[in-house]
Amino acid sequence: MKKRYSPYLNGSVSYQIAGHGNRTKHRALSNTRRVPEQLRNPFGVDICVGIVTQGSAWRRNPGYTARPRVNPKGVVELHPGARCVRHSTKCSSLYDGWLTKMKQSGMRKILWAVFAALVLSASAPAATCRALIVSGDPGPSSVDAVRFSDWSNRWAAVLTKTCGFKPDDVRLLRSPAKPSNPKFDPFPVSTVLPPILPSDLANLPNVLNALEKLVKESGPEDQAVLILIGHGYSSQGVGKLCLPGKDLSDIDAAKALSGLKAKLICIDTTPSSSTWAKALSRKGRITIVAAATAEMGSQTYFCEFLLQALSAKQMNLLDAFNAASMETISFYQNQFIEGEMTTVNGKRFQEIWKSLYPGRAITPGKDEPQAANNDMLGGAEEWRGRRVLMEVAGLDDNGDGEVSTLYEDAKTPTPLPSKAGEGNFARTITLGKP
Repeated sequence: MKKRYSPYLNGSVSYQIAGHGNRTKHRALSNTRRVPEQLRNPFGVDICVGIVTQGSAWRRNPGYTARPRVNPKGVVELHPGARCVRHSTKCSSLYDGWLTKMKQSGMRKILWAVFAALVLSASAPAATCRALIVSGDPGPSSVDAVRFSDWSNRWAAVLTKTCGFKPDDVRLLRSPAKPSNPKFDPFPVSTVLPPILPSDLANLPNVLNALEKLVKESGPEDQAVLILIGHGYSSQGVGKLCLPGKDLSDIDAAKALSGLKAKLICIDTTPSSSTWAKALSRKGRITIVAAATAEMGSQTYFCEFLLQALSAKQMNLLDAFNAASMETISFYQNQFIEGEMTTVNGKRFQEIWKSLYPGRAITPGKDEPQAANNDMLGGAEEWRGRRVLMEVAGLDDNGDGEVSTLYEDAKTPTPLPSKAGEGNFARTITLGKP
């Protein structure tokens, strides 16, 4: 190859090695040497290869800010978008010798693998966390309408403020409050709630469209979160969330999410929610339900304690589940009912009870919550009148569709993971960290 002196580099000999994207801009350099066709970058991104001697100058395309690196042996480490301008009287022979040696030693394959990895890693979008919150139909209860609205707003706040979700990646679908019915609402409260746009109404078409959008926008490295709030029931083995109009079944949700490639976390805080774990279960997914069996049909409190656990600090899902499950059980076991009056132990539980049942009278019990005594023979006075435990939360993270509870391995509540390993995967997952 004939050496030419470049007026642009003070008479020194120079050679340029670059991808085909630089042809027009640097055509003025008469001493330009292009990368051979077999080394051209098929991805359309400029790369720099070669041996650089002392005094090499780097030219970079607009939009690329990182400088290429030269290792101690003088070999350029590949970097997308870099341009190498080499000037030395020995440059040509060094480059020709390196290229011949590279072909003979099979280094070309290694080179392709290196720059392909660099290009793919540089072009791959950052993992994203997305969430869909569905607040179901509260029915003719003003208390439930206010409670569901409060829980849905707090979930949105926890995801964005504590867990780091972008506000635009959290979708909230709501249900409107209905006129109060004295039969179901003996202690009505004000239901002045914000208006709901038609696109934000939690009806079946909007929910299914939101699930399809979640599937379409989420990739394999993303995290997708589905949170269900409201009334739920089980009919002939199918779990359903009550919505204005037609209800959402676990089968509908499973079908809509069948093509989801992202890591799915479903948190169903409704009654009779156990069937959702069976419908949505799959390897790499986590399902948390407030009711571990379909027979647990009473209104649940697990959502309140899960929100409190996640609001305190960002934690993995297993720790959050254990904390919320234990608090839910303790909340039941510190309520004692006699006629129309309810006695609640523990100042914190008393405040929670007042927020869940505004307007109702309460008899403050002891200042601290009491450990449950389940010995019906030896501690009859301690359990007499105590509220029956109507909900126990469950977790499935191994893909078998069967939830495990804190009662999995013992008669007394014991934190997961179970002896069979349920909960080990949830320990590695944190909301907001794909």
